[in-house]
Amino acid sequence: MKQLFLILAVLALPLQVSIAAEREAIVWLAEGVSLKGYKQLELHPVINDTGKNYEFDVAALMTQTIRSNLELAGLEVLEPNENPQRNVIGLQNRLVEFIPGSVGGRWVSFGLGAAVCILRTLVVDDASGEIVAEIISAKVVDEGGLFTAGAEKTVPKGVAKRAAGEVAELVGMQIPPEEQERNGEDW
Repeated sequence: MKQLFLILAVLALPLQVSIAAEREAIVWLAEGVSLKGYKQLELHPVINDTGKNYEFDVAALMTQTIRSNLELAGLEVLEPNENPQRNVIGLQNRLVEFIPGSVGGRWVSFGLGAAVCILRTLVVDDASGEIVAEIISAKVVDEGGLFTAGAEKTVPKGVAKRAAGEVAELVGMQIPPEEQERNGEDW
């Protein structure tokens, strides 16, 4: 009986980790580093590391979503290699996983047509070139059938919004709550 319980516990552990990561971003900040006070960010376009092509440009959608949400938080978003007037931090974003899923699959069975997106954001100190923070944002829509039509776009947008919100929080800013509601998507 003990062995059966142990086997079930070991099998369930990865599910618990993924559920926790899906509900809120995982944020790491280097010891002794504070990003409070930064007002300028150099946003590099999201890079698609999945090795797959999709029906639309997921990376461009995510880049634009991150940009607009950082601007809503009151941050100045610069293009890569733009000449900053003050200290800046760089944001390098990588689309690690994207599965558009299917409405029919989500209607038929729990998890069958899941839409999944995982984004890895590296925060780089512009002066030293060192990674000073990392954010992993994930979102899964795995049930809901017809009510989840369009999840192939809302899921990556939700992940990008979550990443932008975490970056804003790291620098001591936040996206106004009324803008979060207007933008839809949960945080």
